Amino acid sequence: MAKEQKTDVVGEIILDATFTPVLKTNYTVEPTRLGKKSDYDKLTMEIWTDGSIDPLYALKMAAKDLINSFGQIADPKEFEEEVVTINTSIGPQGSDISVEEIELPLRVTNALKKAGYPTIDALTKAGRLDVSRAKNVGEKSLKVIDSWLKERGFTWK
Repeated sequence: MAKEQKTDVVGEIILDATFTPVLKTNYTVEPTRLGKKSDYDKLTMEIWTDGSIDPLYALKMAAKDLINSFGQIADPKEFEEEVVTINTSIGPQGSDISVEEIELPLRVTNALKKAGYPTIDALTKAGRLDVSRAKNVGEKSLKVIDSWLKERGFTWK
C-alpha cells in the first residue's frame, strides 16, 4: 500500500494504483487564415496513448468531462448524498486488523496497543473484562469497541 512505502525523492507522490492510457499530450495554437479573414486560430493537438484506447476517444472523453465540469459552474445541480454500504463482515482471516481501524481517540488506541492489544484478534481473544482493565480504556471506549465489533461480525471471546 502507498502509505507503507517510503521515498527519498523530493516531490514524488506514491499512489496505490494508477491507470491512465494517455501517456503524453501536446498542443499548439497557430494563427491561420480562412479566405480573406486572417483572425482565426488553428489548434493542433497531439495525444500519445498506450494503445488500449484510441487518441480521438481519449480526447472526446476529456471534452465530455470538461463540459460536465463547466456545466456545474454555469448551472449548479444539487446531488443527493449516496449511501454506500460495504459488507465488511470479516472472518478469521480479517482479525489481524489493527485497533486503529476502530477510530477511537488516539490516547485510547495507544493505550490498547501498550496493553498488548495491537489487533482486533488480540482484543477479542482477551475479552471485554481484560480490555476494560487497561489504563485509559473507559466505558465509553468499550461501547464504541462493542458496536464496531458487532457491526463487523466479531464477538468477544
